[in-house]
Amino acid sequence: YYSDLRRRGMSLAVFHELFGRDAAAQPLADLVAEALEGQRARYFTTQELMWGVTGLGKWVAEPPKGLPDPVLTFRGERVEAAKERSSDGEIAWKIAGGSRGEVAVGLPRSAGDIGLTAVITTEGVKPDAKLPSGSHGLRVSRGWFQAGGSPLSETSHALGDLVYVKLALTNTSDKRVENIALVDRIPAGWEIENPRLGRGSLPDWVDTSELWIPEYMDIRDDRFQVFGGLDRGQSVEVVYAVRAVTVGDYTAPPVQAEAMYDPEIWARGDSSELRVSGDWSEFLL
Repeated sequence: YYSDLRRRGMSLAVFHELFGRDAAAQPLADLVAEALEGQRARYFTTQELMWGVTGLGKWVAEPPKGLPDPVLTFRGERVEAAKERSSDGEIAWKIAGGSRGEVAVGLPRSAGDIGLTAVITTEGVKPDAKLPSGSHGLRVSRGWFQAGGSPLSETSHALGDLVYVKLALTNTSDKRVENIALVDRIPAGWEIENPRLGRGSLPDWVDTSELWIPEYMDIRDDRFQVFGGLDRGQSVEVVYAVRAVTVGDYTAPPVQAEAMYDPEIWARGDSSELRVSGDWSEFLL
């Protein structure tokens, strides 16, 4: 059960507790970071992940003392840091559209040769981002239908329209697959008709014998999620309702499914564009 990564992560955590951010441990921190970056997480043991992340987390959370403020540039121009700092004095920047240009952060030359760590958090999705579609072990597809059961081929919807979403999922592997997460993210112009609130009841044209009986269902503002298992070759459907509530042009993210504890088994469809048009004043008396 010996592991270099576990030993190094534990040593880094203990060193930080004893001596803080002493430069003598920088080579050890580099080794831990390289090990965590160089392998896929599924091959780590729990001890390796826990000690590696703990040791590295302690190290990067505390910047060296007495250093001048770092400088951040976006597309070659300096960006001023946020006025408010965190309780431990960390400096932060907020950049709208930061993924569309080069971001660089560094220290003035007077600081000398010192290593720092920048933590980058991205919110949202790049407009030109294209997730790969395909499948391995699962097959998933999505269809949109009118209340009467007719397929919706067009991508233009009127404000207030009720649309039924049908997700078809098949286990194409040679074994039963457990812990499948089927996730359908909806465009911002739609709102899910939550069946738990008595809304979005299924129409007569839905074949209830084909519906998946999941182990768990999670409904959020931006996605519909169900979890469960499928036997080899089994095909199921999931049907839920959404309503067009906001006028605009939107991107419907792809539906995807994966075995949560076996990333080799997955499936993802294609994204699509849609438009919601109309005026809520038409609904006023």
